[in-house]
Amino acid sequence: MAVGEVPEKQMANAAVRSGWGLLWRRQRILWWVWLVNLALAWLASGPLNARWRAVLDHSLAADQLLHGFNLARYIELTSLPQIGFGSAFSSFPLAGGLFFLFMLFMTGGILQEYASGHKLASGEFFQASGAFFWRFVRLLLMMLIVLLPIAALAAAIRKWSGQLSSDSPRETLGFWVDVVGFACLFLLAICVRLWFDMAQVHAVVSGERSSFRAAGRALRLTWSSLGSLLVVYLAPSVVAWIASALILLLWTLVPGHLVAVTFLLGQLWMLVLLGTRLWQRGGEVGWYQSRFAAPAESVAAPAAELPLASPPLSNA
Repeated sequence: MAVGEVPEKQMANAAVRSGWGLLWRRQRILWWVWLVNLALAWLASGPLNARWRAVLDHSLAADQLLHGFNLARYIELTSLPQIGFGSAFSSFPLAGGLFFLFMLFMTGGILQEYASGHKLASGEFFQASGAFFWRFVRLLLMMLIVLLPIAALAAAIRKWSGQLSSDSPRETLGFWVDVVGFACLFLLAICVRLWFDMAQVHAVVSGERSSFRAAGRALRLTWSSLGSLLVVYLAPSVVAWIASALILLLWTLVPGHLVAVTFLLGQLWMLVLLGTRLWQRGGEVGWYQSRFAAPAESVAAPAAELPLASPPLSNA
């Protein structure tokens, strides 16, 4: 058994490294995505900024928030209907939804460029994005259906833990049921996400037109190689979690009047989150190509030498 595990470990480690290499060599994709995110965030925050500026300019409340953080004053201000976060309720979800659709559309082009081994021209990139968009929409709907039982199970665990907290002689029993239960569900949700990530990769690299066949093939692939695929998925995630914690810590230490510094920290955080996600996708593509490019003895062949199916010209 140990003999069979070595290639899987080597494949996973090589995929993590190749994913990082793809992120670095194709970093223009990261900058595109970051700029679109920044533009949508700026547009969404416009109405809220205008409302807050009209109330806070040259006020004592603004001074208390600029040269420190007065929690009582902040709660008092955000409870006012004219400047509360509810005033931007329509713009923030709209911007988030637009960015989600943008990323779903871009995914086909991103995966195609990662798999092709060379930089795609803009026309080729957006052709691949459009060709796979509706297939990825169908895969997304399938993933949401699969996640419904997990959400129902999470609600059942929360209800059960509440009953244990009130009825059990051990007051902490409900808390530990919550912790263990949601840790298991979190891992299960990651596996589902990984499954449909691999379905997207399979559809792009193989040219599979049927979303159901892509999902079925990816399920068998993910189940048979879950350990190595989790390494490919979780390695960038751990980097993102550690970097996020450090950035948030720095954020709490920066004085409120240093607006430029807090802005830069926020954008650095966004770059970390977007970059590690693209790192994951590059690692998944590298793992898939290594897994199916050649017999086991040549599994480490470079991705640039691998055959790749051209993207279909239609969604039929």
